[in-house]
Amino acid sequence: MSGYATEWTMTQSLDTGDSVFKYNFEENWNTVKFNVYEMMGKDFRLPLTKSLMAKF
Repeated sequence: MSGYATEWTMTQSLDTGDSVFKYNFEENWNTVKFNVYEMMGKDFRLPLTKSLMAKF
């Protein structure tokens, strides 16, 4: 993967921690959903191109 996302948006609930990250890469909009509170305090690294959470 070379390049970068040209457009992106992120929404997050401060109450629940539910987060939605949408980005445009190579003319495709991709969505990644996660809960930031569940991830806090944990080691994680997730490539966006190989994420099981990503929806193309």
